[in-house]
Amino acid sequence: MNILENKNNYKILTSDGYKHFSGIRKSRKSIFNLECDTCSLSATQDHRFMSTDGNFKMLKDLKLGDTLITKNGVTSIKKIEKLHKAFVYDLINVDGVESYYTNGI
Repeated sequence: MNILENKNNYKILTSDGYKHFSGIRKSRKSIFNLECDTCSLSATQDHRFMSTDGNFKMLKDLKLGDTLITKNGVTSIKKIEKLHKAFVYDLINVDGVESYYTNGI
């Protein structure tokens, strides 16, 4: 696992606006494709999503038909498929929030 510091003060979009983060962690994990009504994205099984019940759920706990809150409203899960292993990059210590948008979700 490698950790890269955010020396250029990049920011990430959150529900509270753009926030600073301290770095990026690089590791190798299994990748899944998540397809919804309005979007799709690749994520790891421990990636957390905001459910319409107001709770965060990890991808491994989601099922077809579950509804998620996105940047543009609510969407329903249509497909979850395991793809392969790859290097992933996780943000570390996003200021004041536990979540941020990735591909609008």
